Amino acid sequence: MRRRRNNGSELNRRDFIRTAGLAAGVSTLLPILPVFAHTSQKGSSSTLTGKKPELRIGLLMPASLLYPDISNNWLAGMQAYLQQAGNHLAGRRVQLRAQSFAFGPYSALKSARTLVEEDRVDLVTGIIGTAVSANLCQLFKKNRTILFASHVGANVIQNHDHSPYIVHNSLNLWEANWALGNWAPHRLGKTAVSVSSFYESGYDAVYAFQLGYEHAGGHIAHNIVTHNPAQKDMKMSVVFEKIMELQPDMVFASYSGKEAAEFLSLFNRFGLAGKVHLAGSAFLTHYAAISSATTCTAEISTCLPWTNLLENAANSKFKKAYTQHTGSQPDTFALLGYETAQLIEFALEQSEHSLTNHHVLLDILSRAKIDTPRGRLQFEKQTGLLTGPLYITPAIEQGNVKKNEMIAVLPGGPGQDPKTQTLRSGIKTGWLNPYLCA
Repeated sequence: MRRRRNNGSELNRRDFIRTAGLAAGVSTLLPILPVFAHTSQKGSSSTLTGKKPELRIGLLMPASLLYPDISNNWLAGMQAYLQQAGNHLAGRRVQLRAQSFAFGPYSALKSARTLVEEDRVDLVTGIIGTAVSANLCQLFKKNRTILFASHVGANVIQNHDHSPYIVHNSLNLWEANWALGNWAPHRLGKTAVSVSSFYESGYDAVYAFQLGYEHAGGHIAHNIVTHNPAQKDMKMSVVFEKIMELQPDMVFASYSGKEAAEFLSLFNRFGLAGKVHLAGSAFLTHYAAISSATTCTAEISTCLPWTNLLENAANSKFKKAYTQHTGSQPDTFALLGYETAQLIEFALEQSEHSLTNHHVLLDILSRAKIDTPRGRLQFEKQTGLLTGPLYITPAIEQGNVKKNEMIAVLPGGPGQDPKTQTLRSGIKTGWLNPYLCA
């Protein structure tokens, strides 16, 4: 992979090579949901009896072999909200219809068309990344149907991909990385080495950390990209040899799953824990990493829009509902599912129980401030994105378990950095698909 030959402090957007090497998931119909009978048009006969028609929600879900828990936890979060609401939203009984899709926009388009044009759902939601939703714009515009897209938020929504028929509710990963970078120079040190997997969570998420870090006066001494298919012989030990050579104040790492577990284990094995500060994208301590890397004694600072440590009424209600529904603790994807159901209900209540007029919906959302488990959300009309506060939560090892301690609350949105505006309209290169949700 090409990088600049200077000191490596500037990560050129064109230094990344786009690839399509992601393993595809399987396309199956999720079997655990109630389904409704096929009808030829929206609405139902219940309108003739004075009853409110059933609300038919189509679910568009990625069939991921890499991270199957993402879809499952998101769905369980939505079901937990519906369960506590008596399976009604804004007085309308809810029926769910699910279609899964494999990797690639054409599979998603086919599944979305089935929901919108054959099943005639009232609206569609699900785990749908920005690269996929951009290919669905015309379908939803043609059918005047609203899509509530949940996703990691690894890539910036570009101006030409914005659609008034799509509302984005994400984990705002690229903004969280920017905020983490903007916070880090004052707390972790002024020089950093950035390390990431070639396949990890979208190009913008990695680049955003650098923008935030440099905006706050930090200096990226070197950028290292591992797991590059063009450099198959590169070993992870090379990364740590370079870190030891440069002796930075901190390391920013963008990994997840098994790669994260491997990185954290080696970080400890090379004796960097306690000597070099460690920060990372939210998924560095997610899933396999948090349990498999218990030998890593470093304090790991990450940033996300939600933590189970939040003390507010909405979060307490969410955690109780999810635990009662599943018997387990929620994660960030469970939050997105739960929150999406809440947003749909809010929109229905404010628009007189109908979402057929996207102009009304956008007007409602543009003025709304919605209190959810993560805090107060506001709607960014330029992109259709809901944004809220962000939280720095270092993971600290206690015995054989890593526990989180929230230490900072940051405002969402890096609007004060003009460089980020180029991400909305500039040429896209690199790994664009946030593969955690493919």
